[in-house]
Amino acid sequence: MSRLIAAASLLLALTCAIAQSPRYQGSWTGTFQATPTAQLTVDVEFDGNAGKWRVASSNRNNPCLNRDFPVVITNQSDTELTFEVYGSKTLVGCTDATVSLKAVDEKTLDGALNDGRRVRLMRK
Repeated sequence: MSRLIAAASLLLALTCAIAQSPRYQGSWTGTFQATPTAQLTVDVEFDGNAGKWRVASSNRNNPCLNRDFPVVITNQSDTELTFEVYGSKTLVGCTDATVSLKAVDEKTLDGALNDGRRVRLMRK
């Protein structure tokens, strides 16, 4: 029983640490590599350990574009940020993704989606 309480306390402390870190909080905009020859604009908003991801496009035929998807931060440090984008929770057929980024400077994050496509974000 004491191990369970200790594990729960550790999990709560880690969750609070992620939620309280202001480094990545707020609005970000940038691009991600949609295809080898096309980049799309993405807007990301972080609030605590959650947020939203929106890919902007003039393509009205793809229902997964121009839609807010929930985001959950799974790991962050002074130099790295990892979060999950849950497209499938918003609309069946849209995909989920893991985004792993490294801080280039205070206003720029650079990295990739779990499938290797490049993502670059700049603080708004």
